[in-house]
Amino acid sequence: RVFDMIQRRNLRTRSIKMLVIDEADEMLSRGFKEQIYDIYRYLPPATQVVLISATMPGEILEMTRKFMTDPIRIAQVLAGAEQGGAENFFVRLVSGLNERPELQQKAFIRDHAHRIAALRENSVLTEGFRFGGKLDLLGKRRYVSALNAYDPDIVMTWMSRASGTTPASPHYVLVNRLGHYYKLKYYRHADYWVGISRGICQHMIDGGFPAERVFYIPNFADETPVTPLPRTSFATPAEPPLILAAGRLHENKGFDVLLHSLQQIPDATLWLAGSGPEEASLKAL
Repeated sequence: RVFDMIQRRNLRTRSIKMLVIDEADEMLSRGFKEQIYDIYRYLPPATQVVLISATMPGEILEMTRKFMTDPIRIAQVLAGAEQGGAENFFVRLVSGLNERPELQQKAFIRDHAHRIAALRENSVLTEGFRFGGKLDLLGKRRYVSALNAYDPDIVMTWMSRASGTTPASPHYVLVNRLGHYYKLKYYRHADYWVGISRGICQHMIDGGFPAERVFYIPNFADETPVTPLPRTSFATPAEPPLILAAGRLHENKGFDVLLHSLQQIPDATLWLAGSGPEEASLKAL
């Protein structure tokens, strides 16, 4: 009815400031998608479109992408290791956020081909950089130039190397994410901070960061269903206690302490799952 009134010029659209589509999922289920698009074509470019829906099916997300004129531009910056839990979480989070039509992302990451491929497979705009040390002036210049060219609204840096390499700017909001009790001097130039544990958040507050700009957001495990291993795998006895530990085999994880503590429970069996730089030394214990 609205589209018919527009075509008959009984409804002038030049002064419309906002279009509100209530129960958008119901309208789509009744076959009104093309008519909604037709109405949108007659609206002034600056018209705000509000979609209200009880559910968010794929068609609703597709529609919001067509109507979105000013998405939030986010630069996700990670200079991580070739393998690691935080690095895997980065890929899952950035890929998940990339499905949100109100966001536009680009990943600036270290040149690890498998991670670049994983992000691009999920349609994330991704560019690789060297992220070398303090003497890598050319690499830093190339990264900062690409970051400024992207013109982000928000820059989210992960861990110390990315945070220390990324300068503050009046043109974007800089958010540092800390996954460990790092030296805070590399992070003081940011506008906001995220800690993956309450203890890390308190570490920042105790170090002088404004409490109202420190936020606790923990990591989340990959919830992809997997087939469980039988308890008797790896020649494990059926009756004694079984301990499972998993993570990146890094000195910060304290897996060497866990192995030494097994002397206190000689009947127990430990399954240690993971990979990392400490793998050989842990196997030698």
